[in-house]
Amino acid sequence: MNEQEIKNNWPNIHDFARIINADCLELGDNVQIDDFVFLNAEERTVLENNTCLHAGTRAIGGGRLILKQNSVVTYNCVLVTGYSRYTSHMSTRVPKEAKDTLSGTIQIGCEAFVGSGSIVMPDVTLGEGAVVAAGSYIDEDVPSWTIRYPDGSTRERPEFEPY
Repeated sequence: MNEQEIKNNWPNIHDFARIINADCLELGDNVQIDDFVFLNAEERTVLENNTCLHAGTRAIGGGRLILKQNSVVTYNCVLVTGYSRYTSHMSTRVPKEAKDTLSGTIQIGCEAFVGSGSIVMPDVTLGEGAVVAAGSYIDEDVPSWTIRYPDGSTRERPEFEPY
């Protein structure tokens, strides 16, 4: 399915969202992709039921992205699923095949929440009910029902039954 077919068939995908490699995108029910979201679904992207990518969010890098049910990525976040290593050509004009790249997976668990302005790097799993506080840089897993703050500190979050 191409980008326009997706927008025609899912009413909560806004007109000013940009989806590339839409044929690698799997959408559940009641998914919302706001305006000004850029989503590169190059390897595989799965947005399960009741998930949301809020305005200004960018999923870049060409790796894999999985949002489990009821998870939310809020405003202006960057989900980096892959990048050129520093030992490689850095220019986006150099073909991908000529670069030393890292391509990974970001998995955002059921009922998880990524706060505004956060950056999540490849090969990170946010567990069920995990919360990433606004403005955080995440390059390691966040356990289930844990809040991770920008300074790297954590605290537990009360568990509840998923919706």
